[in-house]
Amino acid sequence: MLMELFTGQSPTDENFVRLSLKSWVQRAFPTEVKQTPEPHLFLQMGNSSQEDQSGSPDIQHDGLITVMGVGLSCTVESFLVTHFFS
Repeated sequence: MLMELFTGQSPTDENFVRLSLKSWVQRAFPTEVKQTPEPHLFLQMGNSSQEDQSGSPDIQHDGLITVMGVGLSCTVESFLVTHFFS
């Protein structure tokens, strides 16, 4: 769900015929993660004042890496689930 929210993409989107949303984010993580977010996601943050550093590109990038990392970790299949409950 986090990956959908932050990328603006759906796992069933026609762009993911050969590649899943998860695979697309994995390929970009962490070095190219700037290419994955919804284009309008940081628009408001870019208008922050000089004194407020929360909208700086470095902080946005670090936050995006953290969020996408959590999203990817939520998609990892557990050994117990795949081997004992399938």
